[in-house]
Amino acid sequence: MSLSKLPAEIFKITIHHVVLEAGMNRAWTLRQVNRIFAAEIKHDILTHQTRNVIEPLLPELVTFESESVFPKDIIGENIEYYLHSCLINPLDASKPFIAKVRQLIEFVCEEQKIVVEAARRDCSSLLCQGLVAMLGERRIIDML
Repeated sequence: MSLSKLPAEIFKITIHHVVLEAGMNRAWTLRQVNRIFAAEIKHDILTHQTRNVIEPLLPELVTFESESVFPKDIIGENIEYYLHSCLINPLDASKPFIAKVRQLIEFVCEEQKIVVEAARRDCSSLLCQGLVAMLGERRIIDML
């Protein structure tokens, strides 16, 4: 039985352990296996890894210039996704910063009379994109 045929819960746990054991660099290269691996590895790195796993790579990611299968900046290229996932599951992100972003989302949703949950998620995603565009990737990473 191939890994992609496993039940979703077991597959997610397996990928999480691959990322933990292999490390982010090696796990990121496994994204080439297929789209299921690519999506799940990206999701695990950006939503389930604590800052102590990601932080040692940040200086390298920002200055990494050579050609490699590992992108120059995993977090920077996906910062909106990373910020949005921190709103859902903050792990070790800055609690005051996350609270302020949540307050901003609540304010905008109230002002625009957005009550449907799917529309609220879209609103929070758009606000995350706007914050990154306004403040920049590096400042968002530093504040998280």
